Amino acid sequence: MEAFGKRKELKNALTVFGALKDQLGGINMFACRSIIDICGHCGSSVQARIVFEVHDILWPQLISLLVQLFLYLKIYPFVF
Repeated sequence: MEAFGKRKELKNALTVFGALKDQLGGINMFACRSIIDICGHCGSSVQARIVFEVHDILWPQLISLLVQLFLYLKIYPFVF
């Protein structure tokens, strides 16, 4: 992806991103950050926003899972 991004070949970078997503069976945070940076470098803020919004859908699920884990382990990191 990085090589395509340096050459401003957004279409090829997005193809690699999709293949990584399929191969890994989900969204990889590092790949998402890379493709968002590449979109910005290529001047496609719309595409970057689409990737960000799709990735952002997973955050509530992650936060919920972490809260459940902390409660199970009786860890209260947010209590002052």
